[in-house]
Amino acid sequence: MSLSVVRLEDASKLAATVGERADSRRFATAATELKQAINTVLWTRLRAPIFGILHRCGHYGVQAGAFSPPREQPRSPTLHASVFSLDRGVVPPGRQERVFQAMLKQEATGNPRVMTYFFLAKQLYGMDEPVYDQRVLDIFREKWAGMVASPWQCSWEDFEGGSKGAYLRDIPGYFLSAYVLGVRRDAPVSSKELRIEPHLADLAAAKGTVVTEYGPVPVAWTKAAAELKFTLTVPPGITTTVALPYRFRSREHPADGKEVKGIHKGNRLEITLSAGDHQEGLLKRR
Repeated sequence: MSLSVVRLEDASKLAATVGERADSRRFATAATELKQAINTVLWTRLRAPIFGILHRCGHYGVQAGAFSPPREQPRSPTLHASVFSLDRGVVPPGRQERVFQAMLKQEATGNPRVMTYFFLAKQLYGMDEPVYDQRVLDIFREKWAGMVASPWQCSWEDFEGGSKGAYLRDIPGYFLSAYVLGVRRDAPVSSKELRIEPHLADLAAAKGTVVTEYGPVPVAWTKAAAELKFTLTVPPGITTTVALPYRFRSREHPADGKEVKGIHKGNRLEITLSAGDHQEGLLKRR
């Protein structure tokens, strides 16, 4: 049902884009009312956590503008419902921590196809905490171990087997580039902006070349207990923000032989680098 909220919100944006303001307001209102109904009908009245019954949304139809009573008992809590309810803002602030913690427990039994951008990036990496960065790497090491060891040397349809040539399980390739090495684009291509935000977890070093719409970006990270070093190359004509872990606390640090000032945002220290090679950046932990 949280995906229905997505559809209504998207419809509102599309209507606004083509100038249909009345329809845009109508869809936006419907999205808000559906969020409220999910919490009222599916959580409060059934006295069950929202993440435990959304997966059975096909049994809760809308009739005459009101939700019909459930015709059978809901399923046990599912990872799908928790992930998408959190992602779409369906869960109110007072319940978000409870749903998030339940989502973490559901991970072990959840459908593997939820191991995607919505769970790994928007929920776990979205917390921007070392413990969740580590959890993502641990998931990769555990669930993809069989594929790595297989003589097929390709991604499988499922973690337990299935087709030995399926694109659904090639997820780590993207995340190792976009989140471990940290090179990604969070804005439209036309904005000409890149963000480099590493999530190294327990890795002492990481190195690679990430292919972007603006050209290849070579980057290398070396981490020790007291410092973080990096070398990277910024493509020409691109605004590049390097977001460093703020636990290496310093508002200024040497890069390319000079002091570069950063801006503290959340758990990151953000600096802007110009095009070209940047060598031996260093942050020392205070």
